[in-house]
Amino acid sequence: MKRALALPVLLAASLVVACTAPPASSTPTAEPHEEESVGLHLFREKGCAVCHGQNAQGSAIAPALPGHTADQVRRQVRSPRFQMPAFGPAQVSDEELDVIVAYIESLGPAMAGMEHMEPV
Repeated sequence: MKRALALPVLLAASLVVACTAPPASSTPTAEPHEEESVGLHLFREKGCAVCHGQNAQGSAIAPALPGHTADQVRRQVRSPRFQMPAFGPAQVSDEELDVIVAYIESLGPAMAGMEHMEPV
């Protein structure tokens, strides 16, 4: 008798879990307070840090990113000027780009010595 009850109870519990679980997503999701760390993770994972530095501080080959607007970042990622390669949706999805943009915006304004300089 116990075995006969176990199967329906197990099935009902499975349905409750399946119906209340968040949908699967290929893009990491985060609470607002976690978004910065997810953005930093994607910034590094997608290769941005290779040129712009591990914390977007800039390098000898690419500018620091604090102070850039969302529009500037999106435009440069999809249709870059100068030496930066383009990153299409196959490499960085729109959802991932939104998270990276939010991370860059969270860095605040450019600090002295970190301003974006266009090549001459």
